[in-house]
Amino acid sequence: DKVSGRIEARLVVEVKARENNGTGKVAVDLGETVLMACAFDDGRVTLYSRRLIKAVRRYWQKVRASLKQNSRRWKGIAHREKKQVEHLLQVATSHFIAECVRRGVKETVIGNLNGIRGSMDYGDQLNQRLHAWPYRKLIKMLKYKGALAGITVRDDVEEKSTSVTCHACGKV
Repeated sequence: DKVSGRIEARLVVEVKARENNGTGKVAVDLGETVLMACAFDDGRVTLYSRRLIKAVRRYWQKVRASLKQNSRRWKGIAHREKKQVEHLLQVATSHFIAECVRRGVKETVIGNLNGIRGSMDYGDQLNQRLHAWPYRKLIKMLKYKGALAGITVRDDVEEKSTSVTCHACGKV
């Protein structure tokens, strides 16, 4: 690892996807404070908080603020922050996919957030929070974990009017 100086061994293994005979669907809304708001087709809702991820990011940003940018120490701290955030995302996505398998979900639908950062300018503080939002990484994790469990993860659904539209019947 160029950042930490440690040597790592990596093993690549091909894994076959499990058969999934489920028929259910789940709608996932990604948010800045609530990481994932998941509405299952049986009417149940599960929320995954992002507060711990935000706290980790805030802490390491404060630590890095007192250091010279791009120094060895600064890079090491940035690497540690990245690893902690990735771990928290792994835990949340693993739990979500396990819950989907348990409930017989076959398809997961996520709103399309492409271009959300480019079209917003809300000032320095809110922009910093939005740019620290790892939604693309979260979607990638959901896609590969979903594929292993036989769950289709779609992220091409237009977000317009989704907050006022019933996920079960489609009425506004």
